Amino acid sequence: MQDLISQAKSILQDASKKQMNLSTQVEKAIDLASLMLSISSSMKRRSERKREARLAKILKDPASKSLLASITDICFRTKDRRRLGRYFYFLLEKQKRYACISPWVQKIACFFFKILPRCSTWVLQRFLRSQMGHVIAPGEARPLRKRIKKWKKQGVKVNLNRLGEAILGEKEAQKRVETILKDLAAPNISIISVKISSIYSQISLLDWDTTLTELKARLRLLYRTQKCINLDMEEYKDLAVTLQLFTEVLDEPEFLTTSAGIALQSYLPDSFDALTRLTSWAIARKERGGAPIRIRIVKGANLGMEKVEASIKEWPQAPFSSKAEVDANFKKMLRFALQPEHCAAVQIGVGSHNLFDIAYAMILAHQQHVNPSVSFEMLAGMAPSIQRTVAALWPELLLYCPVAAKNDFYSAVAYLFRRLEENSAPDDFLAHLFDLDSQNQEWENQATRFAKSCQESSKVESGPRRTQNRLLPATPPATRNEPDTDWSLQPNRTWAHHILTTWKNSKCDIPLVIDGKELFSTNRAIGWDPSQPHRSIHTYSLAVDSDIEKVLTCAVKQADNWGKSSLSERIAYFYKTADLLRENRQTLIGSMVQEAGKIITEADGEVSEAIDFLTYYAKRLSKEQGNEKAFQRAKVALVLTPWNFPCSIPCSAITSALACGYSVIFKPAPEAVLSGWQLASLFWQAGIPKEVLQFVPCHEEPEGWQLIEDPRVDIVILTGATATAKGFLQKRPLLRLFGETGGKNSIIVSNLSDRDQAVKEVIHSAFGYAGQKCSACSLLILEEEVYHSKNFREQLLDAAMSLRTGPSWDPGTIINPLIRPASPHLLRALTTLERGEKWLLKPVQDKDNPQAWSPGIKYGVRRGSFTHQTELFGPLLGVMCAKSIAEAMAIANQTPYGLTSGLISLDKREHELWTKTIRAGNCYINRSITGAIVDRQPFGGCKSSSFGTGMKVGGPNYLLQLADKELYQSSGKSILNPIIRNYVRSLTLSKDDLTYVKEGLMSYTYWWNSYFSKQQTIRALIGQNNLLRYTPKSPVFILTHEGDEQKDVALLIGACLIVGCIPSLGNASELIGQITKAQAAHIRALQQPEDYFLEAISPHIACLDISKPSLNGRIELLSWLREVSLSFDYHRYGSL
Repeated sequence: MQDLISQAKSILQDASKKQMNLSTQVEKAIDLASLMLSISSSMKRRSERKREARLAKILKDPASKSLLASITDICFRTKDRRRLGRYFYFLLEKQKRYACISPWVQKIACFFFKILPRCSTWVLQRFLRSQMGHVIAPGEARPLRKRIKKWKKQGVKVNLNRLGEAILGEKEAQKRVETILKDLAAPNISIISVKISSIYSQISLLDWDTTLTELKARLRLLYRTQKCINLDMEEYKDLAVTLQLFTEVLDEPEFLTTSAGIALQSYLPDSFDALTRLTSWAIARKERGGAPIRIRIVKGANLGMEKVEASIKEWPQAPFSSKAEVDANFKKMLRFALQPEHCAAVQIGVGSHNLFDIAYAMILAHQQHVNPSVSFEMLAGMAPSIQRTVAALWPELLLYCPVAAKNDFYSAVAYLFRRLEENSAPDDFLAHLFDLDSQNQEWENQATRFAKSCQESSKVESGPRRTQNRLLPATPPATRNEPDTDWSLQPNRTWAHHILTTWKNSKCDIPLVIDGKELFSTNRAIGWDPSQPHRSIHTYSLAVDSDIEKVLTCAVKQADNWGKSSLSERIAYFYKTADLLRENRQTLIGSMVQEAGKIITEADGEVSEAIDFLTYYAKRLSKEQGNEKAFQRAKVALVLTPWNFPCSIPCSAITSALACGYSVIFKPAPEAVLSGWQLASLFWQAGIPKEVLQFVPCHEEPEGWQLIEDPRVDIVILTGATATAKGFLQKRPLLRLFGETGGKNSIIVSNLSDRDQAVKEVIHSAFGYAGQKCSACSLLILEEEVYHSKNFREQLLDAAMSLRTGPSWDPGTIINPLIRPASPHLLRALTTLERGEKWLLKPVQDKDNPQAWSPGIKYGVRRGSFTHQTELFGPLLGVMCAKSIAEAMAIANQTPYGLTSGLISLDKREHELWTKTIRAGNCYINRSITGAIVDRQPFGGCKSSSFGTGMKVGGPNYLLQLADKELYQSSGKSILNPIIRNYVRSLTLSKDDLTYVKEGLMSYTYWWNSYFSKQQTIRALIGQNNLLRYTPKSPVFILTHEGDEQKDVALLIGACLIVGCIPSLGNASELIGQITKAQAAHIRALQQPEDYFLEAISPHIACLDISKPSLNGRIELLSWLREVSLSFDYHRYGSL
C-alpha cells in the first residue's frame, strides 16, 4: 500500500513541476484516481466491505430500496411500537421477495412482527440506529465529543451540521441559533455549517429587506464566536439572499477580519457566475485588509426537491437537466477557483467522493501551486476508505458531519434520503463504487465520463435557467398550466413592489354595462380597502329596478345571436382573453390587493388560475366540434360570484357560460366590484360584445332577487354560501342552479405521520388568506398520541404565532385583514370558548384595524359542537382528538359539508382506507388542502357544498352539464352484463321501446366500463399524482308521475344499476317523507312536480333535474355520479 501511496504522490509532484494541457491533466487524473482506488481498496476494513455489500444488494433492487426508505422514514415517528410493528409486517408481507433479505429471514421477521410487534420494533430501532451511526453522529454532548476526538486523532477536521426538526416558527429558530452557539462554544468544534432556513423561519423573498435584516442579526451572533461558519445552500430560491447576506455582513467593519465560508452547488448554472462575483469581491475585501473567505464547491444535494418544485410550479428546472452538465460545471468552477490570484483571497473546499474529481482537483492544485489553499470535504460515514486515502495524500481533509440527538433521530430522515438517492442514482459515482475495479468495464465508463466532462467544461452554460421577467411583455408559456410568478428573480420582485406602490392610493369610478352601454347611475356605492378600512378606493354604480328589466330584455335578445356563434369563434375569443389577462396581470393583482385585501402572492396565483380556466375550457370546447348544436343554448345565465376569489371564479363562470352559448349577466360581489370590472373589461377588449356580457352590480334586495326569480334567467352559476343556494331554491325550486358553496374542511393527522410536514401543511391550509377560502382547513383532527404530544403542540403554536399579521400592502404580511368585520358566527368563534375548549393560541384584534385578527387555535373541540359544525371563514383552527383513524374519519364526515379534506400519514393502508371512506369532493394526501389547480385538481364538493349536477370546475365534465344533453347522440356500445341483461328481460315494453332502452343501456355500459369505472390519472407530475374518480351520488330519488314513459323510467333505473347508485323510486306522496329527512337530495323526474311537493322539498334538495334520459352514456351517467379529485404528494424530500 505504501508503494501505491508513493506512486500517487509522485504523480502530484510531477504535476507541480510541469505545465500540462487539458488532455494531459485528464490523463494524469485518471492515473491518480486508479491508484487511489487501489489504495482505498487496501484500506477498506472488513466491516466496511460487509456494509457495502448489504447496501449494494438494497440499491440494486427497487423493492428493497423502497422497503429501506419506508422503514427508515416511519421507524422513529411514533412511540406506539405495536402499531409500527404491524406496519412493518404489512411491508414485509406485501412483497414475496426482497433481494436484501433471505427468504427465511423475511419469514422469521414477519412472524415476530406479527406475534411480538413491540419487541420486534424495539430491536429494529436499535439496529437502525447502530447501522446509521457511522453516517449520523450523536447529538448529545458527551458522545459527540468522543466522536470528534476520535476523528481528530486520525488527523481529520470536522464541519458540524446540526440536524433537527423543521424550523417552522421563530421560537424554534431562536432555539436552533442557541444550540449552534452552544456547539460553537465547545473547544473541539471549530467549523459549523448553517442553512439560512434553520436560523430564520419567516424568509420572504418579497419582503427582502426585512428578511436580510433578521438574517444579518442572527448571523452576526454566530460570526462573533470567531469560529468558522459555513453558509450552506439548499433550495435555489435561497441562493441570491444567501449570497447577499454573506457579502454584506462580512463587509461590515466588525467582520472585516472574519474568515467565513459559503457553499456553491455546481448543479446550478448560476453558480459559476456566483463564484466569479464572490471571488472578485473577496479580492477587493482582502485589499482593504479583510481576511480570506472559504468557498465549498459541491455538486448539490437537493436535486430531487428542485425537480419536484419545477414540475409542480411548471417553472424551468433550476439545476442542469443532466449529470454530465453538472460534472462539467464542477470542473469549470474548479479551474477558475484554483488560480493563484484567486486562492490568495479564497480558500477552496472540494466537496466530492468521486475519485476522478478528487484526483483532478489535486492535479490542478499542484499545477497552480495553491495546495495550502485547498482542502477536501467529504461526508462522514460515506466511503470511509476513500476518506483515509485522501487523508494519506493531502494535508487537510474536512468531514461534513451531520448530528442528531437520540430523541430527534427522525429529523435525520431527510438527510438519509438524500444519501440514499446519491448512492443509487445510476449516473452517480458512488452508485458504482461497490463493484468498481480499475480493470473492469465500469471503471472505463467512469473514466470516459470524467474525461468528457473535462472537455465539455469550457462549453457548459452559465447563468440562470429560470428567467421569467414580469417587466417584459407577456407571452403564452409552453406549459400546460400558467406558471405563477417566480419571486426568487429580482425583476419580478421589482415588478411586485411597483404594483403595491401604484395601487395603494389609486381611485376610480365604475359604471354599469347594460345593453352595450356604460352607464353611471346616481345610485352609487363605495368600495373600501380592508387594509385601510376608513379609506374609500372607488365608487360604483348600482342597477335599480328599471335597469334590471333592460338587462333581461337585452340578455334574451342577445342569447339568440350568441348561441348561433361557432365554437371556433368562441375558442378564439377565449385565447385572446387569456393573452389579455397575461398582459394585465399587474392590474388584476393590484385590484385584488386593494379591494379584496389579498396579499400579492395569493392574488398572483389567482390570475394564473383565471388564465387556466380560459385556456382549459377552450381546449375542452375544441373537442366538442362534433356536438356543436348541444352548445348553442341561446339562453341566459346569471353569474353570481364571491369576493374571496374575485378574478378566477368569475372568469371560470363567465367562460363556461359563454362557451355553451349563454348570454351572461355578471353580478360581482359588492366587495369585489373593481376586480369584476377589470376582468369583464378584458373579455370585452377580446371581442366579446358588451350586450352578450353585461356588468350589473346591484343590491341583493330587491334587484338581486328580481334577477333570481325572473323566468327569463335560465341558469344561475353561483359560488357563495350554502344558505344563499338554499334560499334561491326555496324561492324558485325549479331553478337550474349550479352552485359551489361552503365547506367545513378537515385535515387528519395520523400517529404514523411526518409531524413536521403536518404542521407546515395545516398552517398553510388554515391561515392562507386569513382562512377566508371555502377550501380552508377549519378542523384539525389528531390521533391521540399526536393530540397529547407536547412537542407537536409547541410546534403548531410556534408556527402560527410566527405568521405576520398586517395590511396587504406590506410585502411581508402573511395574515391579511378580513374583507369586512367578523360575522356574528366568526366573532363568537374568535372570542369565546365552547364547553371543553381551551385556547392554544388566542386571536387578537388589531387596535388600529378592527378587521385584522391574528390566528387562533382552539384545542378540545367536541363532536357536534358549534366549532365542529359551523363554517367560520376566518383565521381560526379547531383541534379535535380521535382515538383512531376510523374515528377521525367519522368526525370529518359528520359535518354537513363535503368540500375538501386532507390526510397526513406515511401508512399506505391508511391512504387507501381514508380514500374509500372520506366524503369530500377534493381529497389531499400529504399536502395542503387549498390551491386546487385547473386540469389537475378539478374543484367542487358534495353534500351541502354543492348544488346542481355537481360537476367540478376546471374538470372534463363542467361544460357538458351546461350543454343541451338532449342533442347528444348515442355514443359507444358494449355488451350488457348478466345483471343488466336480466333487468332488460324483466321489462314489459314494446319491441321499439325495448330497442330504445337497450341502445341507451349499451352506451351506458360502454362508458361505465371504459371511462367512469376507472380511476383516471388527470395529471402526473414529479412527486405529485392527481387522480379523478367517480362514485355514486347519494341520496338519490327517482320521482315518477302518471304519464311518464316507461322506457324512460327503465333507462333511469338501468343507469343506476350500472353505476351502483341506490335510488329511492316512487311518486310524490311516497317520496316526500324521505326527501324532507334527507340532506342535499338529488332528485330526477321526467315531469314537473306539483307546487305542494316543491314547497316541501325545496329546503332539502341539492339538485332537481327534470329531463328525459340521454341515450349517450358519457352524458347521462353524469347525473348519477359525483367526481372525486385526489391529489397525493408521494415524494419524500424529493425522493420518489
